[in-house]
Amino acid sequence: MIRLFRLTPVLKTFVVLTLGAMVGQLVFPSMGFALTGGPSSPEFSSFEPVGTSNMVDLSTGDFTYNIPLMDVEGYPINISYHSGITMDQEATVVGLGWTLNTGSLNRNKRGLADDFDGSAADPDIIEREMNIRPNRTVGGKYETSFELFGGNTAELGLGFGVFYNNNYQGWGYEYNVSPSLNFNKMSKEEGEEDIEDTTTVSLGVNIGYKSDTGFGLSPSLGIGNKIKKTNKAAKEISSVSWKGGIGASYNSRGGIQALTFSGSNTQGITKDDKSTSDYRGFNSAISFSTPTYNPSSSFPFLNEFYSFGGTFGTEFFGGNQQARLTGYIGRQQKLKTNQLSHPAFGYFNLDKSESRKYALQDFNREKDTPFMKWGTRNLPLANLTYDLFSASGHGIGGQFRAHRGDVGMVHDPLIASESVNGSLGVDFGGGNSFKFGGSINLNITTSHTGGWKFGNKIFRTARFLGKSQDDPLFEPVYFKRVGELNGVSDNDFIANLGDDGAVRPTLGNVGGNVGGILAREDGSIAATYSGDDFKRSSRNRRSQAFTTLTAEEASIYGLTKKLRMFSNQGFRYHHSGAVLHHQEYDRYAIGSYRKGHHVSEVQIVSGGGSRYVYGLPAYNISTEEVSYNTSDLTEDGSGIISYNALDASIYNKSGVDHYYNRESTGLYLQPSPDGSPFTGLFG
Repeated sequence: MIRLFRLTPVLKTFVVLTLGAMVGQLVFPSMGFALTGGPSSPEFSSFEPVGTSNMVDLSTGDFTYNIPLMDVEGYPINISYHSGITMDQEATVVGLGWTLNTGSLNRNKRGLADDFDGSAADPDIIEREMNIRPNRTVGGKYETSFELFGGNTAELGLGFGVFYNNNYQGWGYEYNVSPSLNFNKMSKEEGEEDIEDTTTVSLGVNIGYKSDTGFGLSPSLGIGNKIKKTNKAAKEISSVSWKGGIGASYNSRGGIQALTFSGSNTQGITKDDKSTSDYRGFNSAISFSTPTYNPSSSFPFLNEFYSFGGTFGTEFFGGNQQARLTGYIGRQQKLKTNQLSHPAFGYFNLDKSESRKYALQDFNREKDTPFMKWGTRNLPLANLTYDLFSASGHGIGGQFRAHRGDVGMVHDPLIASESVNGSLGVDFGGGNSFKFGGSINLNITTSHTGGWKFGNKIFRTARFLGKSQDDPLFEPVYFKRVGELNGVSDNDFIANLGDDGAVRPTLGNVGGNVGGILAREDGSIAATYSGDDFKRSSRNRRSQAFTTLTAEEASIYGLTKKLRMFSNQGFRYHHSGAVLHHQEYDRYAIGSYRKGHHVSEVQIVSGGGSRYVYGLPAYNISTEEVSYNTSDLTEDGSGIISYNALDASIYNKSGVDHYYNRESTGLYLQPSPDGSPFTGLFG
């Protein structure tokens, strides 16, 4: 094996390149961004069980020391120390490396907070502000092409253009060369049924240069075949064809941009002047330059593009020469508004967003690409972003998440963008025949993002449902431990969704029919649905009870009706005994960051019957993400660049694009245990 490795040049090259990449990362490491979730409480970031006896980690050598302190009505309290202090580690109230944690419930927020409710009396609102300079470009281009012997057997295209008055990039120029070759081979057999067999091979490359993007190279190869059968007696013509292609795109400044693959298969029959056809195809691309994105609501834009052009040429024996002069005026990214405000609905309250077309829902998409009938014929996958709750305490531990008892549809908030496209064209001809023509086109289009209702039968059945007096046992939302295994408790619910196979809903006009069909890939019927078929008829099994109380509910039914804040002044003495210093606050107040519909208390019942109550919530009051261009000031060597108040606003005029973007997520709750061990945990 070693001898084969030494004698293989490909493997040698691979090893050298891999080692080069590793050394490059060590000498010139990639830039790291400080993407943090904000401040945290070190007291609740770690937990040490009271029964820990291993003082030295045999793998790392780290030292751990555990000291039991007291026992409060059967619940142990301990303090622990962990060595291996890191540079960014924060000290707790009992010292660096020391932990006094009676237990906590940490929340990992994914997407929007699960308890966001944009329809409440004190709603949760996501606010966005944006400013960007419209991109204006005025330019022209001259192109010529030369074609030999018709049929596109050989073709050579040349182009030169100049674009100017671009307010982002200034003056620029471009040129391109695009030669192509096409080969056709046809064989024909005559008889009772005529058969024509045509094979086509095409090879092309586009070589170009633009002053703003650099040198580009785009080769392509295509091959296809078509068999046509003509039955004269039956007056029937049938055809079968297939096509395949591969292409690549390279840029001198960005490297390899993409690899594209395409294929199609078409079958058609014409009989008695009536035609039927069946098309099946695919287009796929492997992109090396597509950036990642953060899902959020988009801003409405107004895009304008106007073009004019003239074509003139001449014809001679065996050849055709054409020249075209074009010009264009474009304005892109003109904002229709600088500010947006959307009511936000988390995982718990998705049912309240059903009738709100401007709602921002708690979900993300995977591989978010446009839908194309003859290309990408699959919608991107939508994933509901539920939060994760990690519980720790003596006698309990694990991670919990919410589940819904229904299946619904999610959508983006309604946003409308407009595009105005106009064109003017004139054609001249000469040589064997003289031609003259012209055209004027003006298109005004409006694109919408939002809920899909028209022609979508399933939207009436796939709905998120809330609590109902007609069905008091239905659970819109319930919690289970992550990874908990249990049997299926509602076989009808699973069957209504087509069991565990991949299915697709049939589309069409809704009309008065509120039902539809879920079809398999082969077209067979997997299930039919109507009404509330996408709703669980019985509760799902789980081994541990995890329940939440909102601030409004906890003020009535909670273990402590008010929030207790304990000061650092220790004990004060009273004639009845020692009492801890503390103040009490209402769990919620209108207009305050303590909102009545947010989770304020969590109760977990273990398998042994012990009840754990986490009743002192820690609030993340506000979260803002702001990006903007700064003033045109030079850096003084300290690493700090000055900016003024206008830079951090929608009136930004700095830099090339005047960019400013702010997104305010608002507050959410980070439940943690009550500060007092007497009420934080109750057995």
